Amino acid sequence: LLKSTFAAAPYDTTLFDALLEARRQHGGAHLVADDIDQQPLSYRGLITASYALGSKIARRTKVSERVGVLLPTSRGALVTFFALQATGRVPAMLNFSAGPASVKAACRGAEVSLILTSRRFVEKAKLDSLVSALGEQATIVYLEDVRAEIGVPTKIGALIRSLATGPRHRSERAHDPAVLAEPWTVPSRTMKLTDQELEESARCEDRSLAHMQGL
Repeated sequence: LLKSTFAAAPYDTTLFDALLEARRQHGGAHLVADDIDQQPLSYRGLITASYALGSKIARRTKVSERVGVLLPTSRGALVTFFALQATGRVPAMLNFSAGPASVKAACRGAEVSLILTSRRFVEKAKLDSLVSALGEQATIVYLEDVRAEIGVPTKIGALIRSLATGPRHRSERAHDPAVLAEPWTVPSRTMKLTDQELEESARCEDRSLAHMQGL
């Protein structure tokens, strides 16, 4: 049964379409994320927030552009990641603990000209010097400023779009770059992963977990 389930599940698709498919299977009210702020996020909330935030990020970027993401593991990072996915941008996940020289080198290697971060995060993590250094070669955009632009019409439009959009399984885009990650073994290099590679990796992890649970 487990084998047939994985065999029937589509993997030649984009990450955002996979998110829409997961909502279809589990329901929009199903909770998928939480963080230290203790504000659980459902599939419906994640997709709606991604559309709302993505519409504002899209005005500052181009399709297929690599956009730096300097955020901790959190709901905000998750929404930002899928906001970029929803608009056809490529998140470049930056390791803020690597130091200014390494992060700047990674940004140059990935051709990142705009970085999304949070004032709250920068202040709490004391990353002012890092952000200042990155600002010498890229535009720093604070998510607090972007969220301030999201008014009621944008929220309503995002909700309507979320409810009206279903998974499309666009296999022709499965091999498009989906995310850039820093291996940090060579500071000036980044690792490019496609939607299909990430989907296959996730399925391997799921199969391993299912096997362990069956032992």
